Amino acid sequence: MTLEGGVVLTLWVFAVGLAAFALGLTRSIRGVDLRTVNEEPRGLDPGSLAPVIELPSVAGDVVRLPQSSRPAIIMFASATCHDCHAVAPIVDQLRAQVGAELDVHIIVAGDVTDVRKFAAETAVHGEVLTDPVGEGAHRYGARRVPLGVFVGADGVIQQSTALTAANAGALLAEFVRQCSVASETV
Repeated sequence: MTLEGGVVLTLWVFAVGLAAFALGLTRSIRGVDLRTVNEEPRGLDPGSLAPVIELPSVAGDVVRLPQSSRPAIIMFASATCHDCHAVAPIVDQLRAQVGAELDVHIIVAGDVTDVRKFAAETAVHGEVLTDPVGEGAHRYGARRVPLGVFVGADGVIQQSTALTAANAGALLAEFVRQCSVASETV
């Protein structure tokens, strides 16, 4: 092989390696695997027992979930997620309306400072939990946010679904209706 041929081969191998590296970066930016963006952020399967987790609130208390024998709605969010900023006030408004009937929790990934900022920006008045290392989201199988997890009074997951500003109100109202019907038949 001539010197020119060796240089060309070396440059070609370098270019291929650089292209592969760049492709890898575009598929995984800030920990989000972009190859799964169109996948439903499923969470745990319906019928699964809701895992018990303990997370700090922005006030500094440690909260254990699920808390009681009441149905619960758990919203997983991220402090930097624009959709989460739109959905959180809808979930918080539901908490104000039905807080005596079921537990409503907003869990935000990020450090306490970022989560406090999220709560202030979204005007959330209820308790907000922090998930600084993503333990809660991991245990509940939240691959993307915002994710709503609906847990029955028996601690069994009824549904895990993506929440958007367009669908959150209807999904939350339907779960509340189902819980009301279930409590009336008991």
